[in-house]
Amino acid sequence: MDSYSAGVAVVVDLHPTRGLGGALSYRHATPLEPGTLVQVPLGRREVLGIVWEASALQGAPADPDTCRPVPAVLGVPPLGAPWRSLLAFA
Repeated sequence: MDSYSAGVAVVVDLHPTRGLGGALSYRHATPLEPGTLVQVPLGRREVLGIVWEASALQGAPADPDTCRPVPAVLGVPPLGAPWRSLLAFA
């Protein structure tokens, strides 16, 4: 096991017509607060994402050791619950 050990649920904007997809499993050295803005790998590119509650994962959470790492955490305050609710609605 490496320094990336905490499981993180992240939602990403998949396509302008699809909006936010279901949460994807990633890993990070420390637990990240829901609403934290991150950059994560998706396929062959890196995209922006938002850390979400683990309950948003479809199915059981993946083993953090098998997930891809979160390479960057943006240096802005996490989005609060009202903003995340608005994003989920939109």
